[in-house]
Amino acid sequence: MMERAFNPDLDGYEVVWRETTDPDWTHAIPVGNVTSASFPHFSKDNVFFGVRAVDTAGHHSPVAFPVPR
Repeated sequence: MMERAFNPDLDGYEVVWRETTDPDWTHAIPVGNVTSASFPHFSKDNVFFGVRAVDTAGHHSPVAFPVPR
């Protein structure tokens, strides 16, 4: 779960992923204005996952990578 600060311009978040051999993010799933999301049907092998914020104007933040617990 992630922590966030209140931002009135926040529209939501996207989970992004790519194959480990791809230089750019190739896929994105909008998950809304939430603090957690799960994708049990995805394998974490051979892919990188990240999350980015999207504002109400459609701008995307840089991708943040999850930190192992």
